[in-house]
Amino acid sequence: MPAMRPPSDPRASEDLTGHLLTDAAAGAAQFIGAVFVIVGATVAFVIVGTGGARARSGQLAIAAVATVLIAPGLFYALAGAFLRRRHYWAWRATWVMTWILLWIASLFCAGFAASMTTTSGPLYAVGPLITFACWGAALYSIVQALRRCLPVIQDADRTKQKGFTIVPRAAATPTPEAPR
Repeated sequence: MPAMRPPSDPRASEDLTGHLLTDAAAGAAQFIGAVFVIVGATVAFVIVGTGGARARSGQLAIAAVATVLIAPGLFYALAGAFLRRRHYWAWRATWVMTWILLWIASLFCAGFAASMTTTSGPLYAVGPLITFACWGAALYSIVQALRRCLPVIQDADRTKQKGFTIVPRAAATPTPEAPR
């Protein structure tokens, strides 16, 4: 993380704003990641607890939960840590992962709503649709936080030292001779 400038420096407020923006994006990613892991682990434990893990469909359900909730949750937690350090690759990976998950959520929502309305009636689809809407809103909040912090991340990437700097050798200072 770049060093903070003294308050007398006019660029100090820019540093504070950039710090707040990247913290907001990283915090949103880490919070959503924790929620995804907790929800995914809970669903997986429920499937295992009801004995569904012995059936082939239960195993597929656990794999789907791990793919759609647990793995992205762990990824968001890790990416949030690197977003705090203003790494552009973490921003890009989080951006791509969020859009992929939004696409998956919309497919799940459309498929689930279609199957629920044809088999059980439209009233039974309301609860899962609200769940998918909350999932989409959480992902969209990450997109907005990432969009706001992009200039800060790009500026940090431009000003970051790449490689190493050769430090010139200091001139040797003569040592005073001891009196005899």
